[in-house]
Amino acid sequence: SCALSPQRNSSSSEAFRQGKTIAMLVNTMLMESLRSSMEEALLTLFSLEIDYYFCFDLSWIRFFQKHHQVSRMIYAPGTLMTNHFDIRFAEQLELGGVILGRELRLDEIQAMASTKHRLLLGFDGYGYIELFTSKRPLLRAYFESMGTTHNSHFRDLGYRLVEPLRPDQELPILEDSFGTTIFRPQPQVSFSVWNQIDTQIDFFHLSRMFMEDLPYIESLQAHRFPKKRDLFLKKYPHHDSGFLFSSVGLIKEKGH
Repeated sequence: SCALSPQRNSSSSEAFRQGKTIAMLVNTMLMESLRSSMEEALLTLFSLEIDYYFCFDLSWIRFFQKHHQVSRMIYAPGTLMTNHFDIRFAEQLELGGVILGRELRLDEIQAMASTKHRLLLGFDGYGYIELFTSKRPLLRAYFESMGTTHNSHFRDLGYRLVEPLRPDQELPILEDSFGTTIFRPQPQVSFSVWNQIDTQIDFFHLSRMFMEDLPYIESLQAHRFPKKRDLFLKKYPHHDSGFLFSSVGLIKEKGH
């Protein structure tokens, strides 16, 4: 969020004094209608002790270059950072770092991280991983096509999508003013590969989307303390390893 307050300013100063890294998520496309207000908010943030800005849209680079902040920009495009050519391109742009594609296998993550580069690398290692994003209001369009009047807020976290080919999987679906996002049916957990990538990855992202406070806090503890991991998975068994050991693919329909 780019909403500012004196409390947030105070919080960033306290974190700075404690030697903690502070990051801001700029998780929106650079739309002309929002450009002025977003640039004004970012200019205010540049005066604070913010270390990095995680940007979904590479278009922000012109603004960061103009204000000599491009080394603080971390490109986080979701699924697009998938090979060493992408890393080379990001280096040429003099970005601070990139977040690797969330659908990569473990061996692909290791191969990309082992290439010689100067970038900081990040990885979405825990939580509900995004599968699909559209600027269209798909939930609203669905209810309108069904002739249903639906007055509740579309950011309600209770909506689920069920595909005919995967009737046993419920995919969380979320709509807001920026569009619609569909997530994997189960949260990904990366305990089993933690020791294999922790020296290669600089940012390990633990998402709390659709998470209650307690399981999220316990997931943080489980990542920090290996002895707590078995207990965590026993208490919350609905996790899986995501795409770490399997490639993204399609299920063919009958007769096709």
